[in-house]
Amino acid sequence: MYRLTGKLVEKIIAKERELKKEFGKDKDGKEKNKRISIFIIHGESRVLTRKDGLREKVISEFIKLAENFDELKALISNFNIYLEGSHEAYTPDELIRRVEKVESGRASPEIIPRAAGLRNKVKELLRKEGAKHKRKFKYSYLSVEGTEHENQDRVAVKEGKEVIIAFAIDGISMEGANGTKAAEEYKRIIESLDINVEEIEGKSDVEIAELIRNKIINSTKEPDLLISATFSGAIMFYDKKKRNYRTIFIINGDGGVGFKIGDYIRGLNVKVDDAYVPFDIVKHIHPLGNIVNTRGFISGKPYASIKNGEDGERIFNLLVEGRPLVFELETKKPIQAIVYTDGLDDLCINEYYENEFDDLGKTKEIHERIIRKAMDGSLTPSFIKNSLPYPRDDTSYVVIEYA
Repeated sequence: MYRLTGKLVEKIIAKERELKKEFGKDKDGKEKNKRISIFIIHGESRVLTRKDGLREKVISEFIKLAENFDELKALISNFNIYLEGSHEAYTPDELIRRVEKVESGRASPEIIPRAAGLRNKVKELLRKEGAKHKRKFKYSYLSVEGTEHENQDRVAVKEGKEVIIAFAIDGISMEGANGTKAAEEYKRIIESLDINVEEIEGKSDVEIAELIRNKIINSTKEPDLLISATFSGAIMFYDKKKRNYRTIFIINGDGGVGFKIGDYIRGLNVKVDDAYVPFDIVKHIHPLGNIVNTRGFISGKPYASIKNGEDGERIFNLLVEGRPLVFELETKKPIQAIVYTDGLDDLCINEYYENEFDDLGKTKEIHERIIRKAMDGSLTPSFIKNSLPYPRDDTSYVVIEYA
């Protein structure tokens, strides 16, 4: 059963007073007002008479109160609203079922009865929802060359009306010129990708990641070249079928991701012993060294869906296998997201060792502070270059959000 919110209850009480005042205090008005009271107290629309138009009048006024689909369904459910169509009668359960089908995009508003203005209200809410979620995106990025001729980072953003894709790409320095070429090829592909929101609505994180992988591989004449670069990427959109904002992070071997919800900032953390540590830091400080294994993305190895706070050793083993990773955030409100190359990790690790910390969990605090700087624009080239010691690797990131 859908619940009536406090705000909606206040509107219902005000509407009751308005209707009772309109019907007056004569014999007919008193009878109508009595029925309205029973309707509101007991939540039963069939107490409202049809012949004199009372049922149509009261129900239509109540339907007008709904400002979103949840409120509309709460009104239908809590007041047990029945409607008569031209060919059939509709129970509250049937009305809600039809509203949900239209709301999720699985049916046209034409399946909603016109009675009491319900179809018009559903169309109004669809327009309102569409206008709310078809806002433009905004993004910012930074790319700073490292020492020792480390200049193989690239950032790529493809912005659409309903979808934005951002990649932070790092050419693998050990691959020499191929590392740079691979990073540039990824950048070219991402900036030319064509993804419609209809292709991805309602799909799982793995299905969406797989669709993007196929589009990338099908867009290059040199798929083997892409082995020479690694990336962290994100796709952000509003899913009308799930009625949530979705941010799906795709990680191929290196780099990392973070997000901000309100003032709450987090990276993608994993558990190591009793501490929670940014997963990309774990890759750098693992006894076997940093793992960069990008072949699985090209060869089509299955994506591994990971969660925040899970076992770090599992994540490490997945990377050793060359499994591309996918991590999703599904939220009611828009978020801010960041994808970055592993140069940002150098800032974290350098500060950790510079302060001679012996608690690995401290990297989480450092990491979140640096992510916050990137998101508020204070992680500047001068800040990075003045950090001691300055990271050897180049450092790049992209921040995306709704405008």
